[in-house]
Amino acid sequence: MWKSARLLLGGLLSYLLGLYLSPRLLSPDYLISLTLPFVQRESSSSSSSASSNERPPIELPPLPPSVTPHRSSTGAGSSSRINVSNASTKNELVAEETTHYDPTEAYKTLLGIDATSPDPFLDVQFVLHRNGEAHPCSQQREEVSSSPNDEDGSLGVISKAFLTSSQRLYPNKKPLNAFDKYDFDALLTHSLAVGSSPRKVREGHSMGLLDDNGEHCSPTWRDEGHYLDQVATTHDDDENEDKLLISPLLKYCDMGIERTPIQLDHSRLVRVPEVLSLPCHFHTREGVRITSLEMLANLVREAKDKADNGECKSDESAEEGTCNNDRNGTKPQLHLYAVQAGRVFVFAPSHVGEIFHLPHVTSHDPNQPVYLQVLSISPRVFDIYNFFSREESAAIVSKALAETSESHKMKRSSTGASGYNVNSQRTSENGFDTHGKEAQAVKRRCMNVLGFDEYEESLTDGLQVLRYNKTTAYIPHLDWIDDYQKKEEHNYDSAGVGSNRFATILLYMSDLTEGDGGETVFSRGWPPELTEQEYVPFQAALTQLRESGDVAGILEEGSWEETMVARCRSRLAVRPHSSRAVLFYSQEADGTPDQKSLHGGCPVISGEKWAANLWVWNAPRGGFPGAPVNKEVVERNRAAKKENPNDHQKKVSFSNAGSDERFRNAELYFQETFWGKLGFGDPDLNVNTFEGHEWNVKVGDEVLRKIVISKDATQRKPVLPASKFVTRSLNTGDRTHAANIVLVGAGWWSQGWHLPHLSRNEKVNISAIVDTSPHPQSNLNPHLEPLEALAKRYHCPVYHSLTDLLKDPIGETVDGAIVCTPHSTHYAIGRELIEEGKRRYNAAKVVSDRSNDGDIIYRPINVLMEKPMTTNVKEAKDLHDLLLERQIESSVGAGRERSVINEAIHVGGGVGCFLINHSANFRAQARAARSLIQSGKLGTIRHVSAFFASPLSWIFDDPANTGWNEPDDSGEMLGNGFAWGQSSHLLAWIYHVAGCENLIPTRVYCAMTTSERTGADVSHAATVLCKNGATFSLSGTSLLPGNAHSDPPVGKRIAIKIFGDKGALIYSGIDRDPSSGKLEWLRGDDLHENLGAVEIQFPDRGFEFEELEQSGIGPESLQSFIDACLGGNNYYVGADAFVGLRSVQTIDAMYRSHVSGNAESVRYC
Repeated sequence: MWKSARLLLGGLLSYLLGLYLSPRLLSPDYLISLTLPFVQRESSSSSSSASSNERPPIELPPLPPSVTPHRSSTGAGSSSRINVSNASTKNELVAEETTHYDPTEAYKTLLGIDATSPDPFLDVQFVLHRNGEAHPCSQQREEVSSSPNDEDGSLGVISKAFLTSSQRLYPNKKPLNAFDKYDFDALLTHSLAVGSSPRKVREGHSMGLLDDNGEHCSPTWRDEGHYLDQVATTHDDDENEDKLLISPLLKYCDMGIERTPIQLDHSRLVRVPEVLSLPCHFHTREGVRITSLEMLANLVREAKDKADNGECKSDESAEEGTCNNDRNGTKPQLHLYAVQAGRVFVFAPSHVGEIFHLPHVTSHDPNQPVYLQVLSISPRVFDIYNFFSREESAAIVSKALAETSESHKMKRSSTGASGYNVNSQRTSENGFDTHGKEAQAVKRRCMNVLGFDEYEESLTDGLQVLRYNKTTAYIPHLDWIDDYQKKEEHNYDSAGVGSNRFATILLYMSDLTEGDGGETVFSRGWPPELTEQEYVPFQAALTQLRESGDVAGILEEGSWEETMVARCRSRLAVRPHSSRAVLFYSQEADGTPDQKSLHGGCPVISGEKWAANLWVWNAPRGGFPGAPVNKEVVERNRAAKKENPNDHQKKVSFSNAGSDERFRNAELYFQETFWGKLGFGDPDLNVNTFEGHEWNVKVGDEVLRKIVISKDATQRKPVLPASKFVTRSLNTGDRTHAANIVLVGAGWWSQGWHLPHLSRNEKVNISAIVDTSPHPQSNLNPHLEPLEALAKRYHCPVYHSLTDLLKDPIGETVDGAIVCTPHSTHYAIGRELIEEGKRRYNAAKVVSDRSNDGDIIYRPINVLMEKPMTTNVKEAKDLHDLLLERQIESSVGAGRERSVINEAIHVGGGVGCFLINHSANFRAQARAARSLIQSGKLGTIRHVSAFFASPLSWIFDDPANTGWNEPDDSGEMLGNGFAWGQSSHLLAWIYHVAGCENLIPTRVYCAMTTSERTGADVSHAATVLCKNGATFSLSGTSLLPGNAHSDPPVGKRIAIKIFGDKGALIYSGIDRDPSSGKLEWLRGDDLHENLGAVEIQFPDRGFEFEELEQSGIGPESLQSFIDACLGGNNYYVGADAFVGLRSVQTIDAMYRSHVSGNAESVRYC
């Protein structure tokens, strides 16, 4: 006991010290896992095969509050992707929850390993480089590359390491052919740096594939106090050391929370198994990102083929990174370049004149492949050959001269991080081309050259077009923006988490000969053809210039322009000629600014110089979603009501309402540049543009509409003009275009059901997705997609709060919202939507009153709320009352409480429909049952008996499912479990079918059984007394064996019997098996011959309760909601706010009775 206490005390002291030293804070759970090995950690049901001491992931920094895609990722604006020749195209996706498959056989199938095609990773040598470094930091251990060691002798050590890492990553859950590039990054990092076990139990235990544990692959920056140092802790109290060994490579890959920029895909990064650090991503020497095991295997095969064909020679070691011979000349090598998480690839030249062939970059001429040649090592400067054509050059110049918009037209060049600031030492002219055809092609080509596997608009500026007339120049400067004092709102600290200009590609578009000037000079670099002894000092160069008389009478002696010419003639200078391109870097591989990249534009002595440049950023630049900011500056500026410096940039969404046949096949153009398809059913096109830009909507060559961007900060442009509230009249309910629906909550049910259903329905446009988390998490599905991935998949913007959406112009176009969030959040969201509907109605009513036209035209907002409506009676009552024309008296005895929700839809208030998503209530059988009772066929209801069993104990018995098992913090919710999660369906069906006005509950007695692990109720038996004397027995359990969401699923069992004084209704069966039951009406007519007769309702439909199919376009409840959003008046209301209120009142009383042990009165306020 004392030994355990000493361990705990020591661990706590270590933890407190770690808090002081480390930039990344470790969680208390993490501390416990390190210091208390005798505490058994419970594994979740989804990871039962994982190690018992596996740590919880350290929380990632959140994404910005709103992420909006800049354009669709498909069609004309599709991202450029880099492929390696002969890369496998087979990617037959297997369900991620696969539990029965042989990993070894799946691995062999994936890589095509069989009796005739051996393991590609045999007899190959991996050589590892840090990003931007020509000299390797490590290579794989000698014994690794050979000796097959599996049972049939076909797999080598490398393949076995990959298999081990894949199982550590997803134990028997995700087949390798379903791995994405983020999974692959974690797998390869783990294989290289961690291996079969991160713990060295005794001398000689193997680690990862790297020799010496990657000793020389340590961080290139100061890493004192790296958070991974705290992980390397001895925590066994016996004589054997059990030490978590951290490879220096892991600390290199994960720079820590204060040095890792947040890219737009940050939340998709997969942490390295066991160590839980961020992985590197890996590139070839030529910059191609390696994204899969198939791609890696193909690169290895290519290296072997070259070696077998004699293409690899010892003197090629610096230039052929995919096929180098090793030092013994026996094995082909594959050189891997490890890039830190959040960082971008940097070329690693070893000598001036070195060639980098880039066959993956699409050239303007297929017969002239693109390649780089090294001009300088420091600064890092490259010539890019065959990058663009003279025709593209001429087109860019012509467009620049024709540009008329103030923000983009040619004018005197400015400097600085923000605003228009003229500098006397920058005398050139410049303009910007952001959307031209040639500019777009060049920008994508630039991203390909720089090693990006996907094009991202937020990482590039517009193409800056430059004109230097005679004598004009630009003093040496850094493209990297200096804001050391942090005066700007944008965070430019690229060595930390900020973003800044990372690389520049210069395009020369005119020919200047020697003596004409106009070179680009790198004033801290030297001409590569000179030795150090031949370097010309500045003063000597200036003397030579004056003696030559070359600039006499052109430039004033002693001027800064004359000084520039002297530097241009003595330092590293690149002479312009049309279609020449040059690449240089403004940052080192770790994000620190490269001071040697100081460069300037030399004065033009004769002629005219045209050029263009593209700045590429290391992370999203200012003005784009996801851009890093200095929060203190932002808060100070907003408090002072200072204008946002990025307000000149406009975010515009183009949409086609589908109401004019002329626009069926419409296409969007920026001026004359095709941008994307905008016909009926095509997704909205979201763009970043500027005030005054002109966009054209065309069909063929005919321009049907011109759209000029206005001053509004964010705009939505329908193809046809529309009023502020797209019109729908209460009198006509007539609208033919698709319903604009927003999904609030992007968790398990939304991603598995709602979003796929909506996306398949041609009547629906998914307008937006709202979730407070950038990467929704659910223990029910650990593979949920982050918001930015959902934005790309469903072509819509995403928001982190409903308020943000409703304030955005896109919010004005929303017809309906589906609320699929944790139960306790339903009230606040529902109230906000109802208030928004009323605001719309009142605004439209003012317009109607002024015009005296008698018709209120507005866009109501409809709501489909997941069950339960709320989790306490006060909130349910408030929503119910908000939806009524007038407040309802809370006294049941007044006899005035009735459902007028449907009337409120068409009488006033602007709330639209408000439905609860009890899908069973909208089915034909429920409609028929309600019709029988409402017609009086059963007479007065006297008794109801209802039973509900579901195979969902695995949900309510798992502590990880807090939203299903724990009450909220309101104090009103006394419990959580099966009653809220499942019995709410049964109650809603009964109240809807029998009628809320017929069953008015007054007292409830309930006994429950609860889970020992979670405290959640898993079964209950309740008796309900109603106002009219009717009794109501309700029992339910989650203990039905099986799983409602397995394959095949196990159906829920339901039995409902409703007895009146004139007849009875019986509805029983299994909800996954229609043949298991039927809806029966037992007649109690006065006529003797009909007494007790049984009539079957819908015999061809049998028994149907909840609709849980993930395929198709969704259940009847969703279709009714969509019909309401489209303006129809005939949609079926299977569960309104009155049904929701009755269910909440009953369940609330059930929990209170269970706690007190007595019968409890039903609350009505």
